[in-house]
Amino acid sequence: VSGDFYWFHHKDEISHIAVVDCTGHGVPGAMMSMIGNNLLNRAIVEHQLNDPGKILKDMDRSLEEMLKDDAEGLAVNDGMDLSLCMIDHSRNTLEFAAAQSSALIIQGGELRQLQGSKFSIGGFGSSGDKMFKTTSISFNPSDLMYMFSDGYQDQFGGNKGKKFYKKNLIHLIESGSDKTMKQQELTILETFVNWKGNEMQMDDVTVMGIRL
Repeated sequence: VSGDFYWFHHKDEISHIAVVDCTGHGVPGAMMSMIGNNLLNRAIVEHQLNDPGKILKDMDRSLEEMLKDDAEGLAVNDGMDLSLCMIDHSRNTLEFAAAQSSALIIQGGELRQLQGSKFSIGGFGSSGDKMFKTTSISFNPSDLMYMFSDGYQDQFGGNKGKKFYKKNLIHLIESGSDKTMKQQELTILETFVNWKGNEMQMDDVTVMGIRL
């Protein structure tokens, strides 16, 4: 039962990968996760949309219609933040869009942050007013990409009981990017556990690393 989930689909040399953070905790968050999973399936698998920005727009429009009908008892301000990338393996190109989220890509040891829209999927605001920009880049084999929810950076801990903060997560990822993916996973997990200490975990936590 979680408000965070990841989603993957591959067909004809095209992969779509998403990391999603839904509003609410426990059952409400899990219900929104089920809806988000269904919206991704409908946009990508059924409607065969490829462009990440257009997929987010389709999801936002569909969720707005669902919540007008009070779907599953959810509130009209419920929604989700997410990062979505489309990888074309035949052309070594990547397209990215996000809703109130971002991603990191490391190419040749250089880190670049991919920024998304300031809007969430669902939540406040009409779908007609929202724009989800698609960013396109070329990549080389062995380049790295990272997507994450806000649970890691918002966790309280350390000696002063403060948040970990996004800048520290970015530094942690960048400093370990020359290691294997398994070593990176262990470092990110151990750092989180040590930082949290005896503090209560504040939110669901998702950090995804992809070697392109």
